[in-house]
Amino acid sequence: MTVSAFDHPLLSGLVADEVVAKAFSLEAELRAMLDFEAALAQAEAAEGVIPDAAATAITDACSAFKPDLEALAAGTRRDGMVVPNLVKQLRAAVGEPHAAHVHHGGTSQDVIDTALVLRMKPVLADFRDRLQGLSASLSRLEEAEGDREIMGRTRMQRALPIRLGDR
Repeated sequence: MTVSAFDHPLLSGLVADEVVAKAFSLEAELRAMLDFEAALAQAEAAEGVIPDAAATAITDACSAFKPDLEALAAGTRRDGMVVPNLVKQLRAAVGEPHAAHVHHGGTSQDVIDTALVLRMKPVLADFRDRLQGLSASLSRLEEAEGDREIMGRTRMQRALPIRLGDR
């Protein structure tokens, strides 16, 4: 059974939007979490916190990693969040001697919050573009028709005429 309005058989018609639905998919969430782990390792290596070889191994593993979704679900039931099991699986994928450097210094909340922001970034850019397009269309409409007088209304009653541009 679904709990997301984006893939709900009835509600998706109200909120269907390819950009938003893609950003809130399971695949996008996991990819953003793995991107966080890779970026964390790269930043820590750049500062000498972990070895460069560890950062390379973690980044390579993150780029090809396919988590066991059943294990993630079981881990989430147990831990109340997905991150501990994801990190456990990622450490196994990275292997020794670099597994201990996975998620070094990071918190589960860091992963969750950053993954959300990474997924929101393209959504907000798309919304900005849409709003700019709408604003431009409304400006063109106001320029073409803004001085036209139309019936003013107050409480659904006729009132003094107003300009269409005022509306």
